[in-house]
Amino acid sequence: MNLTIKNMLEATKGTLIQGDPDTSVKNLSIDTRTIRPKDFYLPLKGENFDGHEFIYQAIDKGALGFFKEKFWSNLKTEEILENYPEINVIEVDNTLVALQNLGRYQTAKISPKIIGVTGSVGKTTTKDMIAQVLEEDFSIHKTKGNFNNEVGLPLTLLNLQENHELAVLEMGMSDLGEIQTLVKLAPPNIAVITNIGSAHIQNLKSKENILKAKLEIASELKEGDVLLLNGDDPLLWSLRTMDTPYEKVFYGINKRNDFYPLEIREEDTGCEFQVQIAGEIRKFHIRLPGKHQIVNALSAIWIGCYYDMEYKYIQQGLGKVKISDMRFETHEISKAKIINDAYNASPESMEASIAVAKKMEGCRRILVLGDILELGEYSQEGHRKVGSFISKGGFHRLITKGTDSKWIGLEAIEQGFPSEMVEHVETNKKAAELLDRLLKQEDLVLIKGSRGMKMEEIIEILKKGRQQNA
Repeated sequence: MNLTIKNMLEATKGTLIQGDPDTSVKNLSIDTRTIRPKDFYLPLKGENFDGHEFIYQAIDKGALGFFKEKFWSNLKTEEILENYPEINVIEVDNTLVALQNLGRYQTAKISPKIIGVTGSVGKTTTKDMIAQVLEEDFSIHKTKGNFNNEVGLPLTLLNLQENHELAVLEMGMSDLGEIQTLVKLAPPNIAVITNIGSAHIQNLKSKENILKAKLEIASELKEGDVLLLNGDDPLLWSLRTMDTPYEKVFYGINKRNDFYPLEIREEDTGCEFQVQIAGEIRKFHIRLPGKHQIVNALSAIWIGCYYDMEYKYIQQGLGKVKISDMRFETHEISKAKIINDAYNASPESMEASIAVAKKMEGCRRILVLGDILELGEYSQEGHRKVGSFISKGGFHRLITKGTDSKWIGLEAIEQGFPSEMVEHVETNKKAAELLDRLLKQEDLVLIKGSRGMKMEEIIEILKKGRQQNA
């Protein structure tokens, strides 16, 4: 970010209450816990907090200035103006809208090509793969972590630099209209939809509505732009007959797609596969296990080809992709392999992880599964779906933790999984204690649940207990 206060006034249509319009601003902060000297503070409001209450803290920490909404206390404003005549103060109607307008302004100023990524499952991994490939040949900017919402995206955009040629942006949502807001800040040239799952079905009520919400990522695409769709997903495949001014490209394992792998070899530590590019068979390797990761990689390969990258650079980029924290992260405890896949969960992602674990080597395979949140009235159905999937075999023990996860075990038992091999607990501590009693050398354990379940605590408790008893 390299804006003047004059630029920020132009972007936000704000009013300069006090300060110098020619002052240069290098960084914007929304959090006084991490604010640095010379940052410009923008207070946001939430259900249980109001960032305006921390303006004095921002000033004490050396903030160059701050935004304020018109509603905020005139008395406090006058007090600040009197006591801090050097501070820059911009007044706006709404600070969240101001933040978004600043992100839009910076995007228009830098004008990079934009790749937008959304989907119910796999959007962060897909975004990381695309960025890693493109970084081999371009100066790129990407969403850090999952800064993919109405606050995170504009903050990401504000970090665009003059040298950035491409921006790979993750766009998330929990309801209709949210992605529409995001694409107006940074209209994509290429949009990617990874799949349509059950995440956020509590708000949206049906997968058809989830599709509608995800498809908002294409609302700003125009002639010459591209919408990349996972054609293995039935709902996304149904879009093939939809008339659009932009090009639609389908990718996936199924050979009905425009772009698909020819040969696949899966291992515990990754996958090898081949793709036909410009009439030649090309080989790729990724260090992430599971066919679903091959699907994610296909979108990155296609985009690399779209931007005329040489095969060797696409291959190099994919080879560098690493597993993110709590996404199929492997630990070894007492010579047993523990897979921490606890970042988040939906019925679809849980089944995908179970399918990968089922193929991995292990003396016994044990599942420790937590609640899948945000399913609303579909919760029992979603959990039972996972239980039915488990009942097809390949696992020796099932531990469920939480509340609604009990339906996973009940359905598995009803479908033939041995009842004596299923146990339900309510806390991570109980799950860790049970796993500690069960665990043997060479066992393989998959731990997965929604973010709110904090399933990674099971590994921490287990490690601590084993260290104390060593």
